[in-house]
Amino acid sequence: MAVSEQTPYKEYAGNGVTTSFVLDFDCENKDHLIVTKDGIEPPIGEWSLISGAVVFGTAPSNDVMIAIQRNTPLSRNTDYQSYSNSFRPPAVNKDFDWVWLKLQELGVSDWILGNRIDALKAY
Repeated sequence: MAVSEQTPYKEYAGNGVTTSFVLDFDCENKDHLIVTKDGIEPPIGEWSLISGAVVFGTAPSNDVMIAIQRNTPLSRNTDYQSYSNSFRPPAVNKDFDWVWLKLQELGVSDWILGNRIDALKAY
């Protein structure tokens, strides 16, 4: 699979009713996400990753800022061996996809940091 161009960061404002917030970017599992409400990570179990959306058990309050950011681990779990036929395109492609996902995340981190520096300069 080729990794599409995407921004692995999304912000929403809570309205007290909506519980589901679509990612609009690829994410393999819940452990690869950082979710915050007004800059604070909610307690474990307060949200789930279901069909490409972060779903809260209770709707976030009105005007609560929900930030969702992908955080792919810097690891490679595949151990390629010449005798086991493990060096196959699907496994290799997945490893390369993880590199691209991390590069996208680093671009978002740079953008966030740049905005904070600009805000400090303006202050």
